[in-house]
Amino acid sequence: MKEEIIDIKEQVIELLENKRYSNLHNYIDKLNSQDISQLFEELSKEDMALVFRLLAKDEAADRDSDRRVRRLQRDRHHGGYHRAGRRRH
Repeated sequence: MKEEIIDIKEQVIELLENKRYSNLHNYIDKLNSQDISQLFEELSKEDMALVFRLLAKDEAADRDSDRRVRRLQRDRHHGGYHRAGRRRH
């Protein structure tokens, strides 16, 4: 699975570097939500922002929401938060 995400990331980076946004939109539109979420974890913030903008608005909202839920679940599993919202050390 990790290799597949690396392949997807390389394809996305190539399309971004060549400013082939229409091709990139078509490419990411065919990916499932899980692949896109994992892709976001692999991309730089700048690249992630560009890809995020290319997603349809409703899909982007769903995927962002899914990512936030997973992050909260992961953080809760790895130590939780104080009331002020900061992680315990």
